[in-house]
Amino acid sequence: KSRAIPIPVDLDGQVNALSLKTHTSMVQRAVKDWKLSPLGHMITGSLRNYR
Repeated sequence: KSRAIPIPVDLDGQVNALSLKTHTSMVQRAVKDWKLSPLGHMITGSLRNYR
């Protein structure tokens, strides 16, 4: 019996793409949570009114 596991030729590219998507979604979620926090409102509010 052969127990070899087929590995895609572009496995490295697939892993990089998956980790990039995961990282991007984690950053977007963190930014959203930060903006919803009281500190995020204070800082973004003061930046909007800055001139």
